[in-house]
Amino acid sequence: MALGPRHTLGKLLCAGALLLGPGHASGGEVLELLAPPDQAVVAYPSFHLVYTTPQPMTVRVELDGTPLAMQPRVTQKADRYIHHLRVPVEVGRHDLRLVDSSDGSPLGFLSVSRVNPFARHAAGVTPPRHGFHTPGREASCAGCHPFPEPHETQLDAPTRASVVCGTCHPSLRNGENVHGPVAVGACYTCHDPAYAPARFAPRPMLETCGSCHADVVAAVLGNTRYAHGPAAAGDCTSCHSPHSGETAALLQAPVLQLCLGCHGDTLPRPLEESLHGNLSCTACHSAHGGDNPALTYTAGNGLCTGCHRTIDPVNSGHPIVGHPVVTAHGVGAEGRPMRCASCHPPHGLHDVSKLDIVSDEKAQRRFCTGCHS
Repeated sequence: MALGPRHTLGKLLCAGALLLGPGHASGGEVLELLAPPDQAVVAYPSFHLVYTTPQPMTVRVELDGTPLAMQPRVTQKADRYIHHLRVPVEVGRHDLRLVDSSDGSPLGFLSVSRVNPFARHAAGVTPPRHGFHTPGREASCAGCHPFPEPHETQLDAPTRASVVCGTCHPSLRNGENVHGPVAVGACYTCHDPAYAPARFAPRPMLETCGSCHADVVAAVLGNTRYAHGPAAAGDCTSCHSPHSGETAALLQAPVLQLCLGCHGDTLPRPLEESLHGNLSCTACHSAHGGDNPALTYTAGNGLCTGCHRTIDPVNSGHPIVGHPVVTAHGVGAEGRPMRCASCHPPHGLHDVSKLDIVSDEKAQRRFCTGCHS
């Protein structure tokens, strides 16, 4: 007689530890891990941990050795109790251990890695990402969750996807601004409903985002000389939340914080003491693409004189009479022409304009001898 999944599981667990797809469990048929799978890779600040137990019990979840303070939401389905818990994680690899709170006995463990969405492109690899919506995993949860039938996943289906998807993903609409497809329940515009092997995987971003944001994608794909790395890699969600956010552009974080996530070595700390203080990066740099290196809106001194209007971009208005503000030959850094940034580093902590360059000999040695030896 063929054994069902539950009988097979019990027989195998009696022999010791077993890899249960999502992770490892031991100690008899006490706990079954449903999601995520062991070695899962996620790109968001938290993930759903789902496991079941045959009777009500308190399970302590430890993240990297530290017990989590939050408690799971528990629901009963037939003879199993289903525990749902959203676990917050920082970028990096994390180990989770599930322990029986009553006696400290181990019940299961798994590891999950969170990556910066752009990091996998920079490394030239695409690690496998957790896809929950496989037929097997959906079958385990279908008693409580109304998964859509294939005919309900068509774009013109009468039932809006948000009615179904929102039962498990209500927080995706919590931001001050909601992405258009999410607001109207058109989840399948961006998520492919075909099983491969999991369904609802994000569609290719440049193609999908470009169906509405054609001007941005055109700038990335060839209408400009230079493209921002994440955009060129087709990973719009490195910077933008695909569902909702607190800014009109649905940024994952405030501009300065977002940019420093990748360009942390560009600006000094504390930021308010730098030359431009907390000025938004996008005041000078295009976020998607441009015709100038570093994606500045204007080449050379024109970028600076757009705000510093008392200085002529070529040769007049400088506080030191007769000092050029532009040359064609390389000075300072090899091969670079003379420009405002030769003496005024735009991201620097110290700047010549804060010093009495005429009378301060130390300042002269710091800033002048680089070109005037």
